[in-house]
Amino acid sequence: MIIQEVRAEAFAGDIYAQIELGDMYYYGMEVPVSYSNARMWYMKASRRGNSLALIKIGMMYEHGNGVILDLGEAETWYRKAKNISNPFRIKVPL
Repeated sequence: MIIQEVRAEAFAGDIYAQIELGDMYYYGMEVPVSYSNARMWYMKASRRGNSLALIKIGMMYEHGNGVILDLGEAETWYRKAKNISNPFRIKVPL
Protein backbone atom coordinates (compact mmCIF):
# COMPACT_ATOMS: atom_id res chain seq x y z
CA MET A 1 0.00 0.00 0.00
CA ILE A 2 1.14 3.51 -0.78
CA ILE A 3 -0.09 4.82 2.58
CA GLN A 4 2.63 2.94 4.48
CA GLU A 5 5.40 4.42 2.32
CA VAL A 6 3.99 7.94 2.52
CA ARG A 7 3.48 7.66 6.27
CA ALA A 8 7.08 6.51 6.79
CA GLU A 9 8.43 9.42 4.73
CA ALA A 10 6.13 11.90 6.50
CA PHE A 11 7.30 10.72 9.93
CA ALA A 12 10.89 11.01 8.69
CA GLY A 13 10.25 14.71 8.03
CA ASP A 14 9.66 14.85 4.26
CA ILE A 15 7.50 17.96 3.76
CA TYR A 16 5.96 16.73 0.52
CA ALA A 17 5.09 13.39 2.09
CA GLN A 18 3.48 15.27 4.99
CA ILE A 19 1.29 17.18 2.54
CA GLU A 20 0.50 14.02 0.60
CA LEU A 21 -0.45 12.20 3.79
CA GLY A 22 -2.61 15.16 4.77
CA ASP A 23 -4.32 14.93 1.37
CA MET A 24 -4.86 11.21 1.82
CA TYR A 25 -6.68 11.88 5.10
CA TYR A 26 -8.53 14.90 3.72
CA TYR A 27 -9.89 13.07 0.68
CA GLY A 28 -10.08 9.56 2.15
CA MET A 29 -7.52 7.96 -0.16
CA GLU A 30 -6.60 4.52 1.28
CA VAL A 31 -7.72 5.74 4.72
CA PRO A 32 -11.02 6.97 6.15
CA VAL A 33 -11.56 10.73 5.85
CA SER A 34 -10.07 12.45 8.90
CA TYR A 35 -9.89 16.23 8.78
CA SER A 36 -8.12 16.31 12.13
CA ASN A 37 -5.32 14.07 10.82
CA ALA A 38 -5.19 16.04 7.57
CA ARG A 39 -4.84 19.30 9.49
CA MET A 40 -2.14 17.82 11.73
CA TRP A 41 0.00 16.86 8.73
CA TYR A 42 -0.61 20.15 6.94
CA MET A 43 0.41 21.97 10.12
CA LYS A 44 3.67 20.01 10.32
CA ALA A 45 4.56 21.07 6.78
CA SER A 46 3.37 24.65 7.33
CA ARG A 47 5.67 25.07 10.34
CA ARG A 48 8.54 24.52 7.95
CA GLY A 49 7.36 27.28 5.63
CA ASN A 50 5.57 25.32 2.92
CA SER A 51 3.14 27.59 1.08
CA LEU A 52 0.97 24.74 -0.22
CA ALA A 53 0.40 23.49 3.33
CA LEU A 54 -0.55 27.01 4.42
CA ILE A 55 -3.07 27.24 1.56
CA LYS A 56 -4.58 23.88 2.45
CA ILE A 57 -5.09 24.98 6.06
CA GLY A 58 -6.68 28.18 4.77
CA MET A 59 -9.03 26.14 2.61
CA MET A 60 -10.08 24.08 5.61
CA TYR A 61 -11.10 27.28 7.40
CA GLU A 62 -12.73 28.71 4.28
CA HIS A 63 -14.95 25.65 3.87
CA GLY A 64 -15.32 24.63 7.52
CA ASN A 65 -13.83 21.18 6.98
CA GLY A 66 -12.62 19.87 10.32
CA VAL A 67 -12.55 23.37 11.81
CA ILE A 68 -15.14 26.05 12.47
CA LEU A 69 -15.79 27.96 9.26
CA ASP A 70 -13.89 31.23 9.68
CA LEU A 71 -13.18 33.37 6.64
CA GLY A 72 -10.95 35.71 8.63
CA GLU A 73 -8.80 32.80 9.75
CA ALA A 74 -8.74 31.48 6.18
CA GLU A 75 -7.47 34.85 4.98
CA THR A 76 -4.77 34.82 7.67
CA TRP A 77 -3.45 31.48 6.38
CA TYR A 78 -3.68 32.62 2.77
CA ARG A 79 -1.70 35.78 3.58
CA LYS A 80 0.97 33.70 5.31
CA ALA A 81 1.25 31.62 2.14
CA LYS A 82 1.44 34.70 -0.04
CA ASN A 83 4.18 36.25 2.09
CA ILE A 84 6.64 33.37 1.85
CA SER A 85 8.67 32.07 -1.03
CA ASN A 86 6.49 30.26 -3.52
CA PRO A 87 8.87 28.45 -5.91
CA PHE A 88 6.06 26.59 -7.68
CA ARG A 89 4.01 29.77 -8.18
CA ILE A 90 0.99 28.28 -6.44
CA LYS A 91 -2.02 30.56 -6.82
CA VAL A 92 -2.96 31.92 -3.40
CA PRO A 93 -6.75 32.43 -3.23
CA LEU A 94 -6.87 36.08 -2.12
